[in-house]
Amino acid sequence: HKEWEKALPLVWVDGAQIKQVFLNLLLNALQAMTKGGALTVRLHVSGGSLLTSITDEGEGISSDVRANLFEPFFSTKAGGTGLGLSISQRIIEGHNGRLRLFSQPNVGTTAVVRLPL
Repeated sequence: HKEWEKALPLVWVDGAQIKQVFLNLLLNALQAMTKGGALTVRLHVSGGSLLTSITDEGEGISSDVRANLFEPFFSTKAGGTGLGLSISQRIIEGHNGRLRLFSQPNVGTTAVVRLPL
């Protein structure tokens, strides 16, 4: 599912880096939905920034796990490197933006990327 405003402004970014961030976030969201569910991507402008949110209907993330998600080499996945979110956060911060995760166990998770216009 996708939702966005009709006329979104351009954001100056390194396309390859931002592609890596969104591929990682989308893959994480899809992998979290082991029992199926909806994946929603929303884009809108707020406070001089472009906000992109990716929401899944997966299992959600407990607060103790959430506290470590951006730490390099931390992973809850078998065979995971634990680098995806830490690298994504560094990329977004390198663009003067912010990456945040909001989650509720048994409900799902939303990743929000804020990039300045």
